[in-house]
Amino acid sequence: MQFVPPEFTFKHSDPPAQDILSARLRAKYWGAQVITHRPFIRQILEFNHKATLESFESPLPTYSEFRSDVTVPAIGADPRTPGDMPQQVIEYAVMGIRALIESIRAFHDVEDKRFIITNVFRTAYAQWGNLLTLAAAFKDPILNAYIDENTLKELFSRTIVFFKLIAQPTSALAIDMRILEGLERELWCDIAEPGRR
Repeated sequence: MQFVPPEFTFKHSDPPAQDILSARLRAKYWGAQVITHRPFIRQILEFNHKATLESFESPLPTYSEFRSDVTVPAIGADPRTPGDMPQQVIEYAVMGIRALIESIRAFHDVEDKRFIITNVFRTAYAQWGNLLTLAAAFKDPILNAYIDENTLKELFSRTIVFFKLIAQPTSALAIDMRILEGLERELWCDIAEPGRR
């Protein structure tokens, strides 16, 4: 990473940062990766969702979330099975899953728990949306293979703790926190919550 000062340089394999400035930089970096690769996750989710609803009598819509002058791999109208899918779509989706995970846990190891971030609501909603996307991918027959269940459980647990820290009881964030709690229960059938309540 040549675009940052040496003290903030990190590798993709590094654990989350412990200081707030490094954590913010990594959150921004991984957030940009999420934006870049999320369309490929969406393509696969829509492909498999459509497969469960009908027998591909109508072709999948072809669209792009990228500029018209950018060529990217896409699942076109021809694929009937996951094996017909362009391999690069899956590779980019896997990169997106990694970015979602790292974006969510960017602040998890910050030693000073006073979150000095520009907009706590935007940060919370980004984590919320990323976690919902990961949950959908976890339930997907193709993308499930690229998500470690224990990692996802930890992300749910720590994100819910974060929401409990910042959400007022009647706020939209509290409602979204309850959505996460409900989804967590749905995924893992009334998971025990030691120390969270």
